[in-house]
Amino acid sequence: MKFIRKLFIKDYQDTQNPKVRFRYGLVAGIFGIISNALLCVFKLIVGVVGNSITIIADAINNLSDAGSSVVTLVGFKLSATPPDNDHPFGHARYEYITSLLVSVTVLFIGILLLKSSIEKCITPEEVSVSVYTYVVLGVAIAMKLVQMLIYLDFSKAINSGALKASAADSRNDVLATVAVLISTIVIDVAGDKISPKVSVDGIMGIAVSAFIIVSSILLI
Repeated sequence: MKFIRKLFIKDYQDTQNPKVRFRYGLVAGIFGIISNALLCVFKLIVGVVGNSITIIADAINNLSDAGSSVVTLVGFKLSATPPDNDHPFGHARYEYITSLLVSVTVLFIGILLLKSSIEKCITPEEVSVSVYTYVVLGVAIAMKLVQMLIYLDFSKAINSGALKASAADSRNDVLATVAVLISTIVIDVAGDKISPKVSVDGIMGIAVSAFIIVSSILLI
């Protein structure tokens, strides 16, 4: 991902410069906001049309990621503030606060998704799958892999805990969306209601939600 640093970050090698560190955060934040917002919209469309709580949950998770990118961007902006009388060593610890906020936000979203998934298990509903569902999920997995690599590369370059947390979250999203894809394939082949009292969509939604919750706790 070195070419991205060269393309978008002036003096990218001067990582001790607060202004350069902010540019790293700026590029990562803008990329995260745009990509996650797009993924959220497309997943919501196929999730609502197909009545899939698992895909809707994954879409909401992307929305939280977009919000997390905003928080990360603000954190880098604040941490780049020059030292003053009250903060003679600067404001770099804002990045640690940002890391915590990102993790707590993702944890909260995971709990909400778990609640919705349990409700889906209690009251199973028919789920429909189309070719657009597979296309959106495939693109989402590829996009999240790119996110993870960019965040990880940037975090190593400037030793940023906030970007490291974002990279871990993107990795978790890849695994979560793969689980959603597997669930979709099972539903498409066997039908969501394998038995009258079992909802594959709800069960997989619980699994994805639990994974998000555990990962968030570890990040915290």
